[in-house]
Amino acid sequence: MFRHPVRATVVPDQARYEAMHASLHYIFDPLCGWCYGAGPMLRESLAVLGDELHLRFHPGLLYAQPTALDKEQRAQLSLADQRIQTSSGLDFGEAYKARVRDADQLVFDSTLPAAAVLAAERCIVSGGLDMLETIQNAHFQAGLDVCQREPLERFARGMDILPTHFKAALDAELTNLGNAAKRARAMLQASGAQGLPNFILEHGRRMIRIDHNRTGYSAVQFAAMIRTTATH
Repeated sequence: MFRHPVRATVVPDQARYEAMHASLHYIFDPLCGWCYGAGPMLRESLAVLGDELHLRFHPGLLYAQPTALDKEQRAQLSLADQRIQTSSGLDFGEAYKARVRDADQLVFDSTLPAAAVLAAERCIVSGGLDMLETIQNAHFQAGLDVCQREPLERFARGMDILPTHFKAALDAELTNLGNAAKRARAMLQASGAQGLPNFILEHGRRMIRIDHNRTGYSAVQFAAMIRTTATH
């Protein structure tokens, strides 16, 4: 399974933040290029912060229903991808670029891949992030259609999730996906945040937006921002 490359990081003294016991709510979409660009930052910052921070996924549903992208929308998408690559340093695969540019039909639908992330998180520890990265790389690197059940079930098998368990979890998450998306939108509105991705730290009774855009996609700065917010 392909994962984002992780740079070597010096893990800080656990005692400095062992009182955090915080949750980081991640409002995401597997087909969101900005979420893809934030992936290495998120993965490495979680490694730095360790078990004191619990990642919780909330579907933003960028494409809440099957959406066919026309030529103008594809051009806008390609321009956004260039900005993401410049900001994050993460490249987009040639197969993906060719699909956006040349496919006779380009239809995006976030429902199944978003539900697959939630289902994997339900099935195994850290399954949500592993599934999200797998979907992102299949989409943004290999140019595969990840909006169907077959590739998602294949990804789950690659993560050693029993097919029957994944199917049951996926069906349950699809049933609840509309309500989960409503809660995600309410969380965004309450925090004053807009767009995807967004990160909201829950510590005690506080819900505070963590603005990753201020970190320059640096995992060290992102982790420091989380730690400082949670301990003050």
